[in-house]
Amino acid sequence: MSKHTNYSRGYIISAEPVKSEINNWRTENALGLNFHFDPRVSFDYRIKDGQFCAMLGTALDLDSGDYGTSLVTSTLLDAFIAGENTLFEKLDSINGRFILLYGTYNSDTSSIRIINDATGMRSVFYSTTQPLCISSHPDLVAKQIGASRNDYGKWLTEYSSYHLPGNSTLFHSIKQLVPNHLFDCESNKLIRFFPRESLHTPDDINATIDELAEILKSQAEHLAAHNRILCSITAGVDSRVTLSATRSNSRNVKYFTYFGKEGELSKNILPLDKLIATEISSNLGLDHDLIDLSESGRSEASKKLKSEIRTSHVTHSPTVAAEYILRYADQNLLHLRSNLLEIGRIFYKNSFNLPRKLDTKAAVTCYSSRAENDQQVIDIFDQYLNECNYNNIENYDPYDLFYWEYRMGAWHSLVLLESDSAFDTFILFNNRRFLSKLLSIPEPLRQGHDLMLEICARNWPALQFWQINEKTNIYSEFKVASSSFSDAMNLEAAQISSSSSSGTEKPALSIMRSPKSVKFSFVDSAPTIGEMISFKLSINVSEPEDSFLVAHIKTPYANPNIPGRIEYQVLIDGKKLLTADVSAWKDTNQIVIPIHPYHTDAKKAVDFEVRVNCLRNCEPWNWGRAATVIIERVSLRKKPVLPGTGTIGSSNPFAHLEANT
Repeated sequence: MSKHTNYSRGYIISAEPVKSEINNWRTENALGLNFHFDPRVSFDYRIKDGQFCAMLGTALDLDSGDYGTSLVTSTLLDAFIAGENTLFEKLDSINGRFILLYGTYNSDTSSIRIINDATGMRSVFYSTTQPLCISSHPDLVAKQIGASRNDYGKWLTEYSSYHLPGNSTLFHSIKQLVPNHLFDCESNKLIRFFPRESLHTPDDINATIDELAEILKSQAEHLAAHNRILCSITAGVDSRVTLSATRSNSRNVKYFTYFGKEGELSKNILPLDKLIATEISSNLGLDHDLIDLSESGRSEASKKLKSEIRTSHVTHSPTVAAEYILRYADQNLLHLRSNLLEIGRIFYKNSFNLPRKLDTKAAVTCYSSRAENDQQVIDIFDQYLNECNYNNIENYDPYDLFYWEYRMGAWHSLVLLESDSAFDTFILFNNRRFLSKLLSIPEPLRQGHDLMLEICARNWPALQFWQINEKTNIYSEFKVASSSFSDAMNLEAAQISSSSSSGTEKPALSIMRSPKSVKFSFVDSAPTIGEMISFKLSINVSEPEDSFLVAHIKTPYANPNIPGRIEYQVLIDGKKLLTADVSAWKDTNQIVIPIHPYHTDAKKAVDFEVRVNCLRNCEPWNWGRAATVIIERVSLRKKPVLPGTGTIGSSNPFAHLEANT
């Protein structure tokens, strides 16, 4: 186990001699700089005709399959000699976790620029006031330049434990390098170098999905040829995508899943992870570890590790990191992690009601809505957006870029520092080639899980058997659906539309259809009062007096503590029969409606309608998706000979049966 847990796989690079060298770290004096770094981190530099490239970290060339700093650094130097734009283009096809220094150098002068990997997973903290001084950890820069702590740590409890505002740190005069930007040491400024061209919506979406799947699969194969791989499995979609890429080498990969109590937000998620991961691994014959977090933190070693992890930077989950160290630190593994895919899933716009352009107010809201009146936070984001403009950057959505560079760059890079004592980390999605192709796919197709599951299907079709974040699987779903519902109507002719009583633009809808079921919701995360969705189906009933309608309707969201935002109604021929709050009940509501007396004319079709109404201006808490309605099936049946009440029935105990009152 490393004696320097809080700086494992770290580095410091300084124009001045390094003041507090760490024992067992390697020292290199090159290019007029002092490199001091953990020997587990690969380092190489090349210089030719006064131009140089120096790389520290892990890198894989997607074009050639070359792996390692010596090969990749040489390739990047050749690209740089051809021109800086050629270097940028080549970097788009480099994945890994690295820092690159490049520029010109001779005995008299030097010009140095600094870039890290596509999403900034090899963190770079730099001094804004002193000669070149950068490090993996902000407090190492602080010790080198004598910087003191500021009071920004208070915001980690007041606003967001994920990250600080902008690219600030817990120290005065120290900032974090933002992905897609380089730091120019001569001017002491950030310069954006990506995106350099517009996204182009693909003519063939399936071909693009094929490309995305191949990018992931080929990387996993190259990495397995050089490393012992460790890969997590959860019930979620992102880890499923990574798992699918490891198929050809799955017999040589160590998989794991952690479960047990790890924070209040995770208490319902982790047991499901355990269940699904165990099923997947046992059925596919994977070498799989289960890590019980409820047993963590009891040993003195674990307590000491967590204390050390917390000393150097903003932390995320020291309990998990300590468990990694105790289990895997001596096994020389490369961890394939599965974050970053949310860059393609429209995170901020799905969560908040935001303007088209990203301004300071919107940036603060994305950080924490509780900070919207904090002038100090506002000032930091003002400065950040002056450095890193997000509007009119080709045709990229500013919120996609903001999530990529701010949320992932500032937060997730620090998560990786926590586990560095146990293993280095590689993320298959961490290259601009993959991410730009992903973002080129139209937004409606990037909503939900379907696109990611298509990638999984290309690389490991068997993984489609297990549902995402659900206990059910394809077999159980099919078994229920096919058991006794052969009379389910075809719903393809149903009309689904939206409207607004306020006269504003009709709200956008997300609609998924199959022949006998349909799922629909608002797209906007904060629908407003008066907005409505209508599902209408005309049904021919030859004998109204002897028939009844059975509808299975489900609203998956349920939170009885916040009712009164959105409801759905069931109507026959325009007459409202049932009303239910979407927050009250998440199980299927089986609704039984006698056709007579609500419809008596056999010559006219019955107009069956399900109407979703927004009752108030909703908070930007993803209410559009929370109001999802699934019409699982609609059936028309003959009344049995047995006597009945002839009234409407509902299995939702909180539904209001208006026709029976």
